[in-house]
Amino acid sequence: MEQLTLCPPPYKYIIDTYSLLDQKDNRKYNRTIHKTLWNNIEQLIKGKEIIVCAEISNEIKKDDTLGDYLSLNQCEVLEATESIQAKVVEIVNKCPHLLNFKKGTGKSSGDVFLIATAMVYKLTIITEEKQDAIGKIPDIASQFGIGSININGLCDKESWVF
Repeated sequence: MEQLTLCPPPYKYIIDTYSLLDQKDNRKYNRTIHKTLWNNIEQLIKGKEIIVCAEISNEIKKDDTLGDYLSLNQCEVLEATESIQAKVVEIVNKCPHLLNFKKGTGKSSGDVFLIATAMVYKLTIITEEKQDAIGKIPDIASQFGIGSININGLCDKESWVF
């Protein structure tokens, strides 16, 4: 049984692996150029407004350059509770293609747990996957009433101007 609280957590967003990886040198929002952007994102992480699920945390820990990123920024990592696991089953029953453990498919269990965690906590997903791509995180999330934005959308939603 999950514990209820009188004060809900400040969680607003859950972030996908690829959005976090976009701060690397060879990526779209590399930290060298977009330093203020990442400082702002890190403030939301430290304030527990941006969180990750355990599966995304595990994916980030495997990265050579960002392995310690989440712990260094005191990111809240949500484990898969019974409620989240029930949502995973619901999602996989409707969208079985989300799970494919064959090497080289680009799939992991991270996407389904990301969406399930967003469902349980009513969070907006931050992902760089195209909003109109069929079968990707934004499409699946919208089928379950969950919104998603990319990093530019986060900037707009948070009224950040650079």
